[in-house]
Amino acid sequence: MRNTISLLLFALCFSQLAAQQVAFDEAAARHLLSRAGFGATADEVRQMSALGLNAAVAALLGGAARAPAAPFESKPIRMERSAAAKLSREEREKLRNSLQREDISQLRSFTVWWYEEMTRGESGLREKMVLFWHGYFTSSMRDVRDSQRMIKQNDLFRREAVGSFRKLLHEVTVDPAMLEYLDNDENRAGKPNENYAREVMELFTLGVGNYTEKDVSEAARAFTGWRVRGDEVNLERRGVDRGAKIVLGKSGKFDTDEVLEILLAHEAAPRFVAARLLRFFVGDVVPAGLQDRIAAKLRESDWQLTPVLHALFTDPAFYSDEVRGAHILSPVEFVIGIARRLGETPPAGLMAASASLMGQTLFDPPDVKGWDGGQSWITSANLLHRNNWAGYLVEGVNARKLVADFESKGNPFGERATKELLRTREWKPSKRLSPALEAAGVNSAETLVDQLCHKFLVVEPTNASRAQLVEYVLQQGHFKSSTKLPPESFIRALVHMILSLPESQLS
Repeated sequence: MRNTISLLLFALCFSQLAAQQVAFDEAAARHLLSRAGFGATADEVRQMSALGLNAAVAALLGGAARAPAAPFESKPIRMERSAAAKLSREEREKLRNSLQREDISQLRSFTVWWYEEMTRGESGLREKMVLFWHGYFTSSMRDVRDSQRMIKQNDLFRREAVGSFRKLLHEVTVDPAMLEYLDNDENRAGKPNENYAREVMELFTLGVGNYTEKDVSEAARAFTGWRVRGDEVNLERRGVDRGAKIVLGKSGKFDTDEVLEILLAHEAAPRFVAARLLRFFVGDVVPAGLQDRIAAKLRESDWQLTPVLHALFTDPAFYSDEVRGAHILSPVEFVIGIARRLGETPPAGLMAASASLMGQTLFDPPDVKGWDGGQSWITSANLLHRNNWAGYLVEGVNARKLVADFESKGNPFGERATKELLRTREWKPSKRLSPALEAAGVNSAETLVDQLCHKFLVVEPTNASRAQLVEYVLQQGHFKSSTKLPPESFIRALVHMILSLPESQLS
């Protein structure tokens, strides 16, 4: 007990010393809220900065551990065999099609709920972690074809968002959606299916090069016997391979949980998980030594995520110049981030459809590896859609604009979703931008551009970008003979230009 207390005190003191090396000003707070969430308003940035680094990170982690105030209630939507047996073939087909439409509709409703949580919920960090796990332990509605199972998997990610990686790994292994997605519900003694065994090593715990094909085939035998029936997951005794296995040099009559523990005990596991966390929260280029520190923290904390994230978000390297502004925003981060910085609440369905057009449809990742991220997000078509989204947020949107931007360009969110969006007819932002600018004493093209860039960009614009914006304001005749603010319509058009800069794609 004395050694444990000593270690805890040492870790706390080290964290406080590290935090003291960080100048936690508003720029640092903005960086934290963008990476550990989806961005924030200027008031939220100031409030977070006033807390100080340790208290700010503790507040984020405390919020992430709490459940949503109004969770989504899902229901099973499946054809009951007993009821289907009484129907003709035509009636069964009609019922099946009806249930499929209802199933898709339920997942779409949940997607809208999730976007609302990411945009207006109590914890941006919790939902950012859910997004991370959604791309880490990937499953797809396209393959699972059961909305409730996909929703329950998402709820699992939410429960363990900042909890235990060990518990999350064990639970996701026997999660109904995962069992179906990676075919482990077809894994039987004598006829092993190696899909999950391979992915749990390659993508979830160890990484390529830290296991052999023999390890995969032996581990697959330990994962046998799991079956999904309705809402229940059962281990069928006759389907379990109870023979001796050899996994990563260890031998025994291992079951599923024992093999997972062997993987977690491997020296490569904490480095692999640390690398995945850092790519998501830091970027493609990780400062020297940071992966080692986070991997050590994972091992030291026995896979508890809260102390690991606290260590990451208080590490001076997380606030270094090579990290700030080096992360390319994913479509989900982009559409939500602008809305949060504006303090607006656009229709969640519009956000989901827009992110889809930019290449990220929730519950439909491209493959088992999830989304590649980074530079793969930036294509000429995606930049056009990002520019359109910026226009929606600052200038509003109407039905005709939606038709032009969605239907004519092919909306991967679905034709039905577009029709649902059109029912809203129009949406306009509710907050005027002029009052805050007047209160800040804006009286020149330079101060106008600086205030707007400070409010809407996470990273500072380049000197060239700033100069072009200032020149544009002057060319339009503003601030030449007076210090009067331009009209609201011009300010919004200028914000649209700012949100179309390359710098707006970064955090």
